Amino acid sequence: DKIKHIKKKKISRQFIKRMLRHINKNIKREHLIANPKKLKHSKLILVVFSKIFEAMQAQQAFDVQNDYISQALTPEQLNSPTALLEILETRDAEWKQRVQCLEYLESNIGTNANLRPLFEEDSFLSLIVGWTSQLYDERSRVTQTAAELFPSLLTVCLAEMETPALIFEEENKCLSIMLEGLFTMLKNKRAKALSDIAHDVLIETINILATVAQDLDPTAYHRIMNFLYNHTLYEHEKHERVRGGCISYGCFVVYGTQSQERINQSLTLSPNGGHLNPLTPSRSVSAERDHTPSASPLDLDGNSGGEHKQNGDRA
Repeated sequence: DKIKHIKKKKISRQFIKRMLRHINKNIKREHLIANPKKLKHSKLILVVFSKIFEAMQAQQAFDVQNDYISQALTPEQLNSPTALLEILETRDAEWKQRVQCLEYLESNIGTNANLRPLFEEDSFLSLIVGWTSQLYDERSRVTQTAAELFPSLLTVCLAEMETPALIFEEENKCLSIMLEGLFTMLKNKRAKALSDIAHDVLIETINILATVAQDLDPTAYHRIMNFLYNHTLYEHEKHERVRGGCISYGCFVVYGTQSQERINQSLTLSPNGGHLNPLTPSRSVSAERDHTPSASPLDLDGNSGGEHKQNGDRA
């Protein structure tokens, strides 16, 4: 509605110079990525002219309605790793753009040659940080999309990267950034559906990480287990569902899905109000209690689930 008030005007060199001065003085990046409906009329006009001048300089067509007002990402943006990372690095960008960005990346990152730079170390870390930051958004559509598509994206990235071990390096804080974001979603009391989605995504994500870790240095596997164990302790994690969930996720990694199901069913409260924790080092849990082969990638000693049961090792 604001755009229709623009009147036709003959464009002169002086007019262009004057508009460029106004744009440079008054328009910042936050205005360029903001929802046009939220901009004041004066800002909106300058943003429109800014985009028109950019298109003219690049000798490209520009449709105000389809290319800007509708807020759909252009093919150029979708094929630009830099543009996609800029959209994900903040939750201030239009939410529809962020959802489109998430869906496009998950579907095309493994096949689109233009997106290959995202597998490089710095870009990958920026992608993980930006992607998981969307888990904190207040809009359920953004949060749900970011969570449900994350395991698929992570699988492709780790398979294509030359150095997947960097995801476990402590200085990158990549492991904690991913899991803490999903833990925050797991704590959601207002939307139980989102909390349940987070639980399922955590199972998938931790399984992916454990599977990759078994082919790397043993410290990668132990960092996953130590992270989960720390979040079973009340001193470190106050939220009960996260503590109970970490017990389940740890049991899944060590003993397989059937063990996790039994733990989910049999979790009881100890006298001090906390969950009984089978991951506690002082508590010995025998794999001989399992009567069927384990589906877990590894046990704590680095053996496969089948070897774990045959040898009767204890965690």
